[in-house]
Amino acid sequence: MSSSSPIFCGRCLAPVKLTIDASWVSVIVCPSCGQTDTFSNAFKEADEYAAAYFRGEITNERGQALQNNPLRRFRFVPRYLVDKN
Repeated sequence: MSSSSPIFCGRCLAPVKLTIDASWVSVIVCPSCGQTDTFSNAFKEADEYAAAYFRGEITNERGQALQNNPLRRFRFVPRYLVDKN
């Protein structure tokens, strides 16, 4: 995935990269901080972030609630919510 990645790292808000590990499993990796998970888990977590955002549980702009939310820290977030401003 390039800078047009559909998900961003929830820790540093950088676009993530898609890689294939030695077992031929698709893995999402943040090139800035090293946050990693499987492709399916990363997209599931980004979807959970979007659902929480649309339910009104996340109100800060540009994904900053990731660091400020004491209840849940999302490791991956959808690009369309990070880039909305």
